Amino acid sequence: MARILLVSAELADVAAAGGVAEYVLGLAAALLAMGHDVRVVMPKYRFLLEKFHPRSILTNLWVRTGAPHNTDVLQPHNTDVLQFELDVHKDGSLKLPILLTGSHPHFEGIKSARDPLYPKPPPGMPWPEHDSWIAFCRAVVELLLSSSGDWQPDVIHCQDVHTALVPVYVSQLRWNHVPGFANHCRTVLTIHNLEYQGRGYRSLVSRAGLPDELFHSLFEFHGIANTFKAGMYTADAVSTVSVTYAQEISSRACYELLPIG
Repeated sequence: MARILLVSAELADVAAAGGVAEYVLGLAAALLAMGHDVRVVMPKYRFLLEKFHPRSILTNLWVRTGAPHNTDVLQPHNTDVLQFELDVHKDGSLKLPILLTGSHPHFEGIKSARDPLYPKPPPGMPWPEHDSWIAFCRAVVELLLSSSGDWQPDVIHCQDVHTALVPVYVSQLRWNHVPGFANHCRTVLTIHNLEYQGRGYRSLVSRAGLPDELFHSLFEFHGIANTFKAGMYTADAVSTVSVTYAQEISSRACYELLPIG
Protein backbone atom coordinates (compact mmCIF):
# COMPACT_ATOMS: atom_id res chain seq x y z
CA MET A 1 0.00 0.00 0.00
CA ALA A 2 1.33 3.42 -0.99
CA ARG A 3 0.51 6.81 0.46
CA ILE A 4 -0.32 9.06 -2.48
CA LEU A 5 -0.97 12.80 -2.45
CA LEU A 6 -2.75 14.16 -5.54
CA VAL A 7 -2.10 17.88 -6.02
CA SER A 8 -4.67 19.56 -8.22
CA ALA A 9 -6.37 22.88 -8.88
CA GLU A 10 -9.69 21.12 -9.44
CA LEU A 11 -11.66 18.00 -8.56
CA ALA A 12 -14.99 16.70 -9.86
CA ASP A 13 -17.90 17.06 -7.41
CA VAL A 14 -15.88 19.68 -5.54
CA ALA A 15 -14.53 22.41 -7.85
CA ALA A 16 -14.36 21.61 -11.55
CA ALA A 17 -13.34 23.54 -14.65
CA GLY A 18 -12.49 20.80 -17.13
CA GLY A 19 -11.11 17.34 -17.75
CA VAL A 20 -8.51 17.54 -14.99
CA ALA A 21 -11.29 17.40 -12.41
CA GLU A 22 -12.76 14.15 -13.76
CA TYR A 23 -9.32 12.59 -14.16
CA VAL A 24 -8.28 13.30 -10.57
CA LEU A 25 -11.49 11.98 -9.04
CA GLY A 26 -11.44 8.85 -11.21
CA LEU A 27 -7.79 8.17 -10.40
CA ALA A 28 -8.30 8.75 -6.69
CA ALA A 29 -11.29 6.42 -6.59
CA ALA A 30 -9.41 3.70 -8.47
CA LEU A 31 -6.37 3.97 -6.18
CA LEU A 32 -8.58 3.84 -3.08
CA ALA A 33 -10.30 0.73 -4.42
CA MET A 34 -6.87 -0.89 -4.83
CA GLY A 35 -6.15 -0.30 -1.15
CA HIS A 36 -3.85 2.72 -1.39
CA ASP A 37 -3.95 5.58 1.10
CA VAL A 38 -4.92 8.55 -1.06
CA ARG A 39 -5.50 12.22 -0.34
CA VAL A 40 -6.14 15.24 -2.56
CA VAL A 41 -4.87 18.74 -1.81
CA MET A 42 -6.51 21.73 -3.48
CA PRO A 43 -6.52 25.53 -3.16
CA LYS A 44 -8.71 26.93 -0.42
CA TYR A 45 -11.45 28.33 -2.65
CA ARG A 46 -13.84 30.46 -0.63
CA PHE A 47 -17.05 28.72 -1.70
CA LEU A 48 -15.74 25.32 -0.56
CA LEU A 49 -15.66 26.54 3.04
CA GLU A 50 -19.41 27.21 2.94
CA LYS A 51 -20.29 24.12 0.90
CA PHE A 52 -18.36 21.42 2.78
CA HIS A 53 -17.69 22.99 6.20
CA PRO A 54 -14.18 21.52 6.47
CA ARG A 55 -12.50 21.13 9.84
CA SER A 56 -9.13 22.62 10.67
CA ILE A 57 -6.26 20.15 10.92
CA LEU A 58 -3.33 22.57 11.05
CA THR A 59 -3.57 26.16 12.24
CA ASN A 60 -1.20 29.05 11.74
CA LEU A 61 0.77 27.23 9.08
CA TRP A 62 3.61 29.58 8.26
CA VAL A 63 3.98 29.54 4.50
CA ARG A 64 7.57 30.19 3.51
CA THR A 65 9.03 28.51 0.47
CA GLY A 66 10.44 25.19 -0.62
CA ALA A 67 13.96 26.60 -0.55
CA PRO A 68 15.47 29.04 1.96
CA HIS A 69 16.19 31.79 -0.57
CA ASN A 70 14.66 35.21 -1.23
CA THR A 71 11.76 34.55 1.11
CA ASP A 72 11.05 38.26 1.40
CA VAL A 73 10.04 38.59 -2.27
CA LEU A 74 6.63 37.01 -1.85
CA GLN A 75 5.62 37.86 1.69
CA PRO A 76 5.04 34.88 4.00
CA HIS A 77 1.61 34.59 5.54
CA ASN A 78 -0.32 32.42 7.94
CA THR A 79 -2.86 29.96 6.63
CA ASP A 80 -4.91 27.15 8.11
CA VAL A 81 -5.09 23.72 6.52
CA LEU A 82 -8.64 22.41 6.32
CA GLN A 83 -9.99 18.93 5.59
CA PHE A 84 -13.26 17.23 4.65
CA GLU A 85 -14.13 13.85 3.19
CA LEU A 86 -15.80 13.08 -0.13
CA ASP A 87 -17.76 9.90 -0.82
CA VAL A 88 -16.38 8.30 -3.99
CA HIS A 89 -18.58 5.19 -3.87
CA LYS A 90 -22.37 5.04 -3.87
CA ASP A 91 -22.53 2.97 -0.69
CA GLY A 92 -20.19 5.32 1.17
CA SER A 93 -17.54 2.62 1.58
CA LEU A 94 -14.77 4.73 0.04
CA LYS A 95 -14.07 8.18 1.43
CA LEU A 96 -11.48 10.50 -0.05
CA PRO A 97 -9.82 13.04 2.29
CA ILE A 98 -9.64 16.49 0.70
CA LEU A 99 -7.13 19.02 2.05
CA LEU A 100 -7.50 22.75 1.41
CA THR A 101 -4.59 25.15 1.72
CA GLY A 102 -2.99 28.18 0.10
CA SER A 103 -4.44 31.54 1.08
CA HIS A 104 -4.47 34.11 -1.71
CA PRO A 105 -6.90 36.85 -2.81
CA HIS A 106 -7.64 34.95 -6.02
CA PHE A 107 -8.80 31.85 -4.15
CA GLU A 108 -10.65 33.92 -1.57
CA GLY A 109 -12.49 35.73 -4.36
CA ILE A 110 -14.05 32.57 -5.80
CA LYS A 111 -17.44 32.72 -4.13
CA SER A 112 -19.31 30.24 -6.32
CA ALA A 113 -18.71 27.03 -8.24
CA ARG A 114 -19.61 29.05 -11.34
CA ASP A 115 -16.69 31.45 -10.90
CA PRO A 116 -13.61 30.73 -13.06
CA LEU A 117 -10.93 28.88 -11.13
CA TYR A 118 -8.11 30.16 -13.31
CA PRO A 119 -7.30 33.89 -13.60
CA LYS A 120 -7.11 35.48 -17.03
CA PRO A 121 -4.26 37.79 -18.07
CA PRO A 122 -4.87 41.37 -16.95
CA PRO A 123 -5.18 44.04 -19.69
CA GLY A 124 -1.90 44.62 -21.47
CA MET A 125 -0.21 41.57 -19.92
CA PRO A 126 0.73 38.46 -21.93
CA TRP A 127 0.35 36.03 -19.01
CA PRO A 128 -1.94 35.57 -16.01
CA GLU A 129 -0.62 36.46 -12.59
CA HIS A 130 1.33 33.56 -11.11
CA ASP A 131 1.30 34.52 -7.42
CA SER A 132 -1.81 32.49 -6.56
CA TRP A 133 -0.27 29.26 -7.86
CA ILE A 134 3.07 30.07 -6.26
CA ALA A 135 1.24 30.50 -2.96
CA PHE A 136 -0.61 27.21 -3.42
CA CYS A 137 2.48 25.17 -4.34
CA ARG A 138 4.46 26.65 -1.48
CA ALA A 139 1.63 25.92 0.94
CA VAL A 140 1.51 22.28 -0.17
CA VAL A 141 5.22 21.86 0.50
CA GLU A 142 5.01 23.69 3.82
CA LEU A 143 2.09 21.50 4.85
CA LEU A 144 4.22 18.40 4.33
CA LEU A 145 7.18 19.94 6.15
CA SER A 146 4.95 20.90 9.08
CA SER A 147 3.29 17.50 9.40
CA SER A 148 6.45 15.40 9.51
CA GLY A 149 5.14 13.43 12.48
CA ASP A 150 1.82 12.67 10.83
CA TRP A 151 0.83 11.45 7.38
CA GLN A 152 3.63 11.63 4.81
CA PRO A 153 3.27 10.67 1.12
CA ASP A 154 5.35 8.13 -0.76
CA VAL A 155 4.27 9.77 -4.02
CA ILE A 156 3.25 13.37 -4.78
CA HIS A 157 1.29 13.36 -8.04
CA CYS A 158 0.98 16.87 -9.49
CA GLN A 159 -1.57 17.81 -12.15
CA ASP A 160 -0.64 20.20 -14.94
CA VAL A 161 1.14 23.53 -14.91
CA HIS A 162 -0.63 25.02 -11.88
CA THR A 163 1.13 22.53 -9.62
CA ALA A 164 4.43 22.32 -11.52
CA LEU A 165 6.37 24.26 -8.89
CA VAL A 166 5.85 21.52 -6.30
CA PRO A 167 8.54 19.22 -7.83
CA VAL A 168 10.85 22.24 -8.05
CA TYR A 169 10.47 23.00 -4.34
CA VAL A 170 10.89 19.32 -3.43
CA SER A 171 14.11 19.10 -5.47
CA GLN A 172 15.41 22.22 -3.72
CA LEU A 173 14.69 20.66 -0.34
CA ARG A 174 16.74 17.64 -1.36
CA TRP A 175 19.54 19.80 -2.76
CA ASN A 176 19.71 21.79 0.47
CA HIS A 177 19.54 18.60 2.59
CA VAL A 178 16.45 19.78 4.45
CA PRO A 179 15.23 16.88 6.62
CA GLY A 180 11.71 15.63 6.08
CA PHE A 181 9.42 14.12 3.48
CA ALA A 182 11.40 15.21 0.40
CA ASN A 183 14.14 12.67 1.00
CA HIS A 184 11.93 9.60 0.69
CA CYS A 185 8.96 10.57 -1.48
CA ARG A 186 8.89 10.76 -5.28
CA THR A 187 7.19 13.37 -7.45
CA VAL A 188 5.17 12.81 -10.62
CA LEU A 189 4.00 15.59 -12.95
CA THR A 190 1.17 14.76 -15.36
CA ILE A 191 0.64 16.86 -18.48
CA HIS A 192 -3.03 17.53 -19.21
CA ASN A 193 -2.72 20.54 -21.51
CA LEU A 194 0.66 21.51 -22.88
CA GLU A 195 -0.68 24.76 -24.31
CA TYR A 196 -0.57 26.42 -20.89
CA GLN A 197 2.99 26.37 -19.61
CA GLY A 198 3.17 28.97 -16.87
CA ARG A 199 5.20 31.40 -18.93
CA GLY A 200 6.30 34.60 -17.28
CA TYR A 201 9.03 37.18 -16.88
CA ARG A 202 12.38 36.22 -15.44
CA SER A 203 11.33 37.74 -12.11
CA LEU A 204 8.87 34.84 -11.71
CA VAL A 205 11.75 32.76 -10.29
CA SER A 206 12.52 35.18 -7.48
CA ARG A 207 8.80 35.73 -6.80
CA ALA A 208 8.61 32.00 -6.17
CA GLY A 209 11.29 32.41 -3.50
CA LEU A 210 13.86 30.49 -5.53
CA PRO A 211 17.51 31.30 -6.29
CA ASP A 212 17.95 33.54 -9.34
CA GLU A 213 20.44 31.11 -10.88
CA LEU A 214 17.64 28.58 -11.37
CA PHE A 215 16.33 30.73 -14.21
CA HIS A 216 19.07 29.48 -16.52
CA SER A 217 19.34 25.94 -15.19
CA LEU A 218 15.61 25.13 -14.91
CA PHE A 219 13.19 27.83 -16.05
CA GLU A 220 14.62 29.53 -19.15
CA PHE A 221 12.72 28.91 -22.39
CA HIS A 222 13.42 31.25 -25.31
CA GLY A 223 14.37 34.03 -22.94
CA ILE A 224 11.37 33.81 -20.59
CA ALA A 225 10.53 31.73 -17.51
CA ASN A 226 8.52 28.56 -17.98
CA THR A 227 7.26 26.78 -14.85
CA PHE A 228 6.17 23.68 -16.75
CA LYS A 229 9.74 23.20 -18.00
CA ALA A 230 11.10 23.56 -14.47
CA GLY A 231 8.56 21.04 -13.18
CA MET A 232 9.42 18.54 -15.91
CA TYR A 233 13.13 18.85 -15.23
CA THR A 234 12.80 18.31 -11.49
CA ALA A 235 9.97 15.75 -11.22
CA ASP A 236 11.07 12.16 -10.67
CA ALA A 237 8.65 11.10 -13.40
CA VAL A 238 6.61 12.87 -16.08
CA SER A 239 3.45 11.40 -17.59
CA THR A 240 0.57 12.45 -19.79
CA VAL A 241 -3.15 12.12 -19.23
CA SER A 242 -3.34 9.37 -21.90
CA VAL A 243 -1.25 7.40 -24.36
CA THR A 244 -2.97 9.24 -27.20
CA TYR A 245 -1.99 12.62 -25.78
CA ALA A 246 1.59 11.44 -25.33
CA GLN A 247 1.71 10.58 -29.01
CA GLU A 248 0.10 13.89 -29.95
CA ILE A 249 2.51 16.12 -28.04
CA SER A 250 5.53 14.17 -29.28
CA SER A 251 4.51 14.68 -32.92
CA ARG A 252 6.20 17.24 -35.12
CA ALA A 253 3.09 19.44 -35.10
CA CYS A 254 3.38 19.96 -31.34
CA TYR A 255 7.16 19.93 -31.06
CA GLU A 256 7.36 23.73 -30.94
CA LEU A 257 5.24 23.69 -27.75
CA LEU A 258 7.52 21.33 -25.86
CA PRO A 259 9.49 23.24 -23.24
CA ILE A 260 12.14 20.54 -23.26
CA GLY A 261 13.56 18.47 -26.05
